[in-house]
Amino acid sequence: LTRALLLAVAAAAAAADTMGLVRLVLGAFTDLAFVPALFQVARHRRHFELFIGISQLVAAMASNISQAVGATLFIPEQQWHFVADVTTLTYACCLMVHLMGNGNENTNIVLRYAAFAFAGLFKARDSWDSVFWEALLVTSFVLLTVYSNFKQPSAVFKQYDQASAQLGAGALMLALVFLGIDLATGGDQIGLLLALMHISGAASAYFCWKAVPCFDYKKTERVESFV
Repeated sequence: LTRALLLAVAAAAAAADTMGLVRLVLGAFTDLAFVPALFQVARHRRHFELFIGISQLVAAMASNISQAVGATLFIPEQQWHFVADVTTLTYACCLMVHLMGNGNENTNIVLRYAAFAFAGLFKARDSWDSVFWEALLVTSFVLLTVYSNFKQPSAVFKQYDQASAQLGAGALMLALVFLGIDLATGGDQIGLLLALMHISGAASAYFCWKAVPCFDYKKTERVESFV
Protein backbone atom coordinates (compact mmCIF):
# COMPACT_ATOMS: atom_id res chain seq x y z
CA LEU A 1 0.00 0.00 0.00
CA THR A 2 2.74 2.45 0.99
CA ARG A 3 4.72 1.66 -2.17
CA ALA A 4 1.66 2.23 -4.37
CA LEU A 5 0.95 5.55 -2.68
CA LEU A 6 4.56 6.66 -3.10
CA LEU A 7 4.43 5.81 -6.82
CA ALA A 8 1.26 7.85 -7.15
CA VAL A 9 2.90 10.79 -5.39
CA ALA A 10 5.96 10.55 -7.67
CA ALA A 11 3.77 10.57 -10.77
CA ALA A 12 1.83 13.56 -9.49
CA ALA A 13 5.03 15.42 -8.60
CA ALA A 14 6.18 15.23 -12.21
CA ALA A 15 3.08 17.15 -13.27
CA ALA A 16 3.15 19.76 -10.50
CA ASP A 17 4.66 23.25 -10.52
CA THR A 18 7.08 24.33 -7.79
CA MET A 19 4.43 25.62 -5.38
CA GLY A 20 2.19 22.66 -6.13
CA LEU A 21 5.11 20.33 -5.46
CA VAL A 22 5.71 21.91 -2.04
CA ARG A 23 2.02 21.57 -1.15
CA LEU A 24 2.11 18.00 -2.41
CA VAL A 25 5.06 17.07 -0.20
CA LEU A 26 3.63 18.77 2.88
CA GLY A 27 0.13 17.44 2.32
CA ALA A 28 0.45 13.97 0.86
CA PHE A 29 3.63 12.91 2.61
CA THR A 30 2.47 14.04 6.05
CA ASP A 31 -0.60 11.83 5.54
CA LEU A 32 1.82 8.90 5.66
CA ALA A 33 2.54 9.86 9.27
CA PHE A 34 -0.67 7.99 10.15
CA VAL A 35 0.76 4.65 8.95
CA PRO A 36 2.47 3.74 12.27
CA ALA A 37 -0.87 4.08 14.07
CA LEU A 38 -2.33 1.51 11.67
CA PHE A 39 0.19 -1.04 12.94
CA GLN A 40 -1.14 -0.47 16.45
CA VAL A 41 -4.69 -0.91 15.15
CA ALA A 42 -3.65 -4.20 13.50
CA ARG A 43 -1.95 -5.31 16.71
CA HIS A 44 -5.27 -4.92 18.51
CA ARG A 45 -7.05 -6.89 15.76
CA ARG A 46 -9.37 -3.98 15.08
CA HIS A 47 -10.38 -4.97 11.56
CA PHE A 48 -13.10 -2.38 11.01
CA GLU A 49 -10.87 0.41 12.31
CA LEU A 50 -8.07 -0.83 10.05
CA PHE A 51 -10.41 -0.64 7.05
CA ILE A 52 -11.44 2.89 8.02
CA GLY A 53 -7.84 3.96 8.62
CA ILE A 54 -6.61 2.69 5.26
CA SER A 55 -9.60 4.25 3.50
CA GLN A 56 -8.89 7.57 5.21
CA LEU A 57 -5.23 7.44 4.20
CA VAL A 58 -6.00 6.70 0.55
CA ALA A 59 -8.73 9.35 0.31
CA ALA A 60 -6.66 12.03 2.05
CA MET A 61 -3.64 11.43 -0.18
CA ALA A 62 -5.76 11.35 -3.32
CA SER A 63 -7.39 14.62 -2.31
CA ASN A 64 -4.05 16.30 -1.61
CA ILE A 65 -2.48 15.03 -4.82
CA SER A 66 -5.49 16.06 -6.90
CA GLN A 67 -5.53 19.52 -5.34
CA ALA A 68 -1.78 20.04 -5.72
CA VAL A 69 -1.60 19.12 -9.41
CA GLY A 70 -5.04 20.39 -10.35
CA ALA A 71 -6.06 17.08 -11.91
CA THR A 72 -8.86 14.58 -11.40
CA LEU A 73 -7.80 11.23 -9.98
CA PHE A 74 -10.68 8.92 -10.93
CA ILE A 75 -13.17 11.18 -9.09
CA PRO A 76 -13.03 14.97 -8.51
CA GLU A 77 -10.91 16.33 -5.67
CA GLN A 78 -13.95 17.56 -3.74
CA GLN A 79 -15.39 14.04 -3.65
CA TRP A 80 -12.06 12.65 -2.40
CA HIS A 81 -12.15 15.38 0.24
CA PHE A 82 -15.67 14.34 1.27
CA VAL A 83 -14.64 10.69 1.63
CA ALA A 84 -11.55 11.74 3.60
CA ASP A 85 -13.65 13.84 5.98
CA VAL A 86 -16.17 11.02 6.58
CA THR A 87 -13.48 8.42 7.21
CA THR A 88 -11.50 10.83 9.43
CA LEU A 89 -14.60 11.44 11.55
CA THR A 90 -15.25 7.71 11.77
CA TYR A 91 -11.61 6.98 12.64
CA ALA A 92 -11.63 9.59 15.43
CA CYS A 93 -14.85 8.16 16.90
CA CYS A 94 -13.53 4.59 16.66
CA LEU A 95 -10.42 5.70 18.52
CA MET A 96 -12.70 7.11 21.22
CA VAL A 97 -14.47 3.74 21.42
CA HIS A 98 -11.11 2.05 21.94
CA LEU A 99 -10.17 4.56 24.64
CA MET A 100 -13.40 3.75 26.51
CA GLY A 101 -11.83 0.45 27.54
CA ASN A 102 -15.21 -1.23 27.22
CA GLY A 103 -15.20 -5.00 27.73
CA ASN A 104 -18.54 -5.57 25.98
CA GLU A 105 -17.90 -6.67 22.40
CA ASN A 106 -21.47 -6.01 21.24
CA THR A 107 -21.52 -2.48 22.66
CA ASN A 108 -18.29 -1.65 20.85
CA ILE A 109 -19.62 -3.03 17.56
CA VAL A 110 -22.76 -0.89 17.79
CA LEU A 111 -20.72 2.22 18.62
CA ARG A 112 -18.33 1.70 15.70
CA TYR A 113 -21.08 1.21 13.13
CA ALA A 114 -23.08 4.12 14.58
CA ALA A 115 -19.97 6.30 14.21
CA PHE A 116 -19.62 5.35 10.54
CA ALA A 117 -23.31 5.89 9.79
CA PHE A 118 -23.58 9.24 11.53
CA ALA A 119 -20.24 10.49 10.15
CA GLY A 120 -21.53 10.20 6.59
CA LEU A 121 -24.94 11.63 7.47
CA PHE A 122 -23.61 14.58 9.47
CA LYS A 123 -20.94 15.42 6.89
CA ALA A 124 -23.61 15.48 4.19
CA ARG A 125 -25.74 17.73 6.45
CA ASP A 126 -22.88 20.14 7.18
CA SER A 127 -21.52 20.03 3.61
CA TRP A 128 -18.76 22.67 3.29
CA ASP A 129 -20.52 25.53 5.07
CA SER A 130 -20.49 24.25 8.65
CA VAL A 131 -18.95 21.74 11.04
CA PHE A 132 -21.70 21.89 13.66
CA TRP A 133 -23.05 18.36 13.31
CA GLU A 134 -19.60 16.86 12.82
CA ALA A 135 -18.36 18.60 15.97
CA LEU A 136 -21.45 17.38 17.82
CA LEU A 137 -20.67 13.78 16.82
CA VAL A 138 -17.05 13.94 17.99
CA THR A 139 -18.03 15.74 21.20
CA SER A 140 -20.61 13.02 21.96
CA PHE A 141 -17.98 10.29 21.64
CA VAL A 142 -15.49 12.28 23.71
CA LEU A 143 -18.05 12.64 26.50
CA LEU A 144 -18.83 8.91 26.34
CA THR A 145 -15.10 8.20 26.62
CA VAL A 146 -14.72 10.47 29.64
CA TYR A 147 -17.74 8.89 31.33
CA SER A 148 -16.56 5.34 30.58
CA ASN A 149 -13.10 6.00 32.00
CA PHE A 150 -14.53 7.77 35.03
CA LYS A 151 -16.44 4.65 36.05
CA GLN A 152 -13.63 2.21 35.25
CA PRO A 153 -12.48 0.10 38.23
CA SER A 154 -9.00 1.04 39.38
CA ALA A 155 -7.75 -2.47 38.59
CA VAL A 156 -8.71 -1.99 34.95
CA PHE A 157 -7.45 1.58 34.75
CA LYS A 158 -4.04 0.47 36.03
CA GLN A 159 -3.61 -1.64 32.88
CA TYR A 160 -3.47 1.52 30.77
CA ASP A 161 -0.09 2.64 29.49
CA GLN A 162 -0.01 5.98 31.29
CA ALA A 163 3.13 7.22 29.53
CA SER A 164 1.59 6.63 26.10
CA ALA A 165 -1.66 8.25 27.21
CA GLN A 166 0.21 11.38 28.30
CA LEU A 167 2.16 11.52 25.04
CA GLY A 168 -1.05 11.05 23.06
CA ALA A 169 -2.79 13.84 24.95
CA GLY A 170 0.20 16.15 24.52
CA ALA A 171 0.41 15.50 20.78
CA LEU A 172 -3.34 16.13 20.47
CA MET A 173 -3.04 19.49 22.22
CA LEU A 174 -0.17 20.42 19.90
CA ALA A 175 -2.30 19.49 16.87
CA LEU A 176 -5.12 21.69 18.17
CA VAL A 177 -2.69 24.58 18.63
CA PHE A 178 -1.51 24.31 15.01
CA LEU A 179 -5.13 24.08 13.83
CA GLY A 180 -6.09 27.13 15.90
CA ILE A 181 -3.21 29.18 14.48
CA ASP A 182 -4.14 28.10 10.95
CA LEU A 183 -7.77 29.12 11.43
CA ALA A 184 -6.87 32.40 13.14
CA THR A 185 -4.38 33.49 10.48
CA GLY A 186 -6.25 32.17 7.45
CA GLY A 187 -3.53 29.59 6.80
CA ASP A 188 -0.23 29.84 5.01
CA GLN A 189 0.33 29.52 1.28
CA ILE A 190 2.12 26.19 1.34
CA GLY A 191 0.06 24.52 4.09
CA LEU A 192 2.88 24.19 6.63
CA LEU A 193 0.61 24.62 9.65
CA LEU A 194 -1.78 21.94 8.41
CA ALA A 195 1.18 19.64 7.76
CA LEU A 196 2.38 20.13 11.34
CA MET A 197 -1.16 19.46 12.54
CA HIS A 198 -1.22 16.21 10.54
CA ILE A 199 2.05 15.04 12.07
CA SER A 200 0.96 15.93 15.60
CA GLY A 201 -2.43 14.28 15.06
CA ALA A 202 -0.76 11.15 13.73
CA ALA A 203 1.51 10.99 16.77
CA SER A 204 -1.51 11.39 19.04
CA ALA A 205 -3.35 8.55 17.25
CA TYR A 206 -0.33 6.26 17.55
CA PHE A 207 0.12 6.78 21.29
CA CYS A 208 -3.62 6.65 22.03
CA TRP A 209 -4.03 3.31 20.24
CA LYS A 210 -1.02 2.09 22.18
CA ALA A 211 -2.17 3.41 25.56
CA VAL A 212 -5.28 1.27 26.11
CA PRO A 213 -5.32 -2.53 25.86
CA CYS A 214 -8.32 -4.33 24.38
CA PHE A 215 -10.70 -5.73 26.96
CA ASP A 216 -13.18 -7.26 24.50
CA TYR A 217 -10.99 -9.90 22.82
CA LYS A 218 -12.71 -12.96 21.47
CA LYS A 219 -9.24 -14.49 21.32
CA THR A 220 -6.64 -13.97 23.97
CA GLU A 221 -3.58 -13.90 21.76
CA ARG A 222 -2.29 -10.62 20.36
CA VAL A 223 -0.49 -9.81 17.16
CA GLU A 224 2.95 -8.35 17.78
CA SER A 225 3.44 -4.82 16.46
CA PHE A 226 6.15 -4.02 13.93
CA VAL A 227 6.28 -0.43 15.20
